[in-house]
Amino acid sequence: MSWTPRLGNCEICGEEVLMMSASQRYCPDCREIMKRTNGGENRKILVAKRIARKRGTDPDRYRGEETECKHKGSCYYGSGKFCEYLTIEGHSRLLAGYPIRGGKCGAYKRGKHKEKKRIE
Repeated sequence: MSWTPRLGNCEICGEEVLMMSASQRYCPDCREIMKRTNGGENRKILVAKRIARKRGTDPDRYRGEETECKHKGSCYYGSGKFCEYLTIEGHSRLLAGYPIRGGKCGAYKRGKHKEKKRIE
């Protein structure tokens, strides 16, 4: 079913406008105002993300924060791809005071953990 143009009101000024699509919400004058105000606010964020992508870096790492443990494969709490500290201990390792430094967290223990068998 295609959209048929119909009269509607602008959400900002209330002027009656011929709505040409289902997603149209503003009259032409208010639409230009919204583009200028919202575009200016978001431009800095978009530029920062674009620069980070060109550098091939994660924005969090670029700010100096490490977000992911690199030793999950050999850690007692790791399961290959994920850190299972929360499920094993029952609380977050960050709240327990183990931030990531040097690619691994302070709770790092060498060895593999054994998965608990489910009782059904």
